[in-house]
Amino acid sequence: MPASTRFHSVSGEYQDLELALHEKSSVYRLNLSDSNLMELSPKIAELYNLKELYLNHNNLKKLPEEIGYLENLQILHVKENYLETLPEEIGNLNNLQVLHLEGNYISRLPDEIGKIQTLEYLDMDNNSLTELTPEIGNLGLLNYLVLDDNSIRKIPGSISCLGNLQNFYLDNNLIVELPPEIGQLERLEDLYLKNNKLKELPAEIGSLSNLRYLDLDGNQIEKLPYEFSHLYNLTDLYLEGNKLKELPPGFEKLIKLEELILKGNLFSESYKDKIREIMRRAKVFF
Repeated sequence: MPASTRFHSVSGEYQDLELALHEKSSVYRLNLSDSNLMELSPKIAELYNLKELYLNHNNLKKLPEEIGYLENLQILHVKENYLETLPEEIGNLNNLQVLHLEGNYISRLPDEIGKIQTLEYLDMDNNSLTELTPEIGNLGLLNYLVLDDNSIRKIPGSISCLGNLQNFYLDNNLIVELPPEIGQLERLEDLYLKNNKLKELPAEIGSLSNLRYLDLDGNQIEKLPYEFSHLYNLTDLYLEGNKLKELPPGFEKLIKLEELILKGNLFSESYKDKIREIMRRAKVFF
């Protein structure tokens, strides 16, 4: 089989960098995943038409600053490598829509991440993040943000600017409080906060009028705010392993609730009966 058909398809997909560099204008998709790469050549910048770059499951410890020259790049996958930082030049990827960085060792996002205002999907699951740059609030088109399995303690108030965010994953972090600005995420539908250090929720959480799925399992919440009962579109609520003794007044107004998990809290048996009575439409688990 000729090399030209072996390593790329008619759609412009290549799996060999050297070959791609010989046919630059034809390269739209480059997949170097599972290639035992120790470093990515700065020559990657020469692929001026590149739209998709896949570098998953390699041994990369850094990305070259020249990656910032890929002005047409829309999708970048660098899953399960050994990255500890990202180059500032990543902020020059003016057309990037999807960024996968899960399974690395990144402790902080550069402020320049906020320049990628086309970004819609950011996955940083299983890294070493301890904080988020406030510049993340500039990602106004972001609708999917995954930050599970890090060491994040605080969420910046600038998230209020993420007006298109629909899915927010924060499971298995060290978050002790949520900023009141979270209530401004008007399009948010799914919020995952399992296994954090939350003791309370801000009243503003009741403003999340489109929220459908909320996971608060494994926190230290003692009381839910009165405004919690304003989450009229909530269908799934997980509160297992907290310190709740009662639910807020008006909880029965959550008539769309289908599944309510309350195991491992401090409810009395008589109060459990009361919950079963007022929440007859939902499946309730103690």
